[in-house]
Amino acid sequence: MKKIISLLLALACAFALFSCGGDDQNPDIAAFANILADSEPTKIVTNTSYNDGDNTLVGTFETQIFGSDFVMEYNYQTYPEPSAGMDPDAYIVDVPGTVYYHDGLYSTDKGATWGSAAPDTAAMGAKINLDSKLIKSYSVSSDKKMLTVSVDGETAEQILGMSLSASDDKVRIIINHDGNNIRSILVMYTTVNEATVQLSTSYSYSEVVSPFESQDGAESDAQ
Repeated sequence: MKKIISLLLALACAFALFSCGGDDQNPDIAAFANILADSEPTKIVTNTSYNDGDNTLVGTFETQIFGSDFVMEYNYQTYPEPSAGMDPDAYIVDVPGTVYYHDGLYSTDKGATWGSAAPDTAAMGAKINLDSKLIKSYSVSSDKKMLTVSVDGETAEQILGMSLSASDDKVRIIINHDGNNIRSILVMYTTVNEATVQLSTSYSYSEVVSPFESQDGAESDAQ
């Protein structure tokens, strides 16, 4: 699940960290790469599904972006670590939380604070790399607004910029735009442990108000 959270952080920051793959791009892929580079979403919602053959664990991650800052609220399901006194009926537990990024620092609603080199957030340095040299199998819808990419696990990691623990089976990445902005990215793959993973991410562009503005103002007044 930590890898999934890191991938979500990468998807949240993909627009500031975009890499187009050079000047010799396939024109079909280049069209999506250019729209991805120009998109500036303010809200990102990802729904996750992780099926290990016995259970399906789901999660919801909602990220609001305020320039270079963001707030991610999440609630996902996982198996609890065995511990003394653990509820025997707590076979699957919900994990809620919030991650903040402001002025180059990460923090959580649990009180933890760290710098940009924090554990499990290396994905913040990731890039979505739509490079036609990597993408050998793809299709584009008739209206030119949906790109479907099929790649192996190693190539998917190069495109998404981080490790997925995907098997050798095909990883599917589906990107949709509305002619001006990216609207969704769907990632589907099977892990080396034969679990199936699906991450469905939608992007919206309505105006949002940063919660850090009032915080920064209060700190200035205090000084």
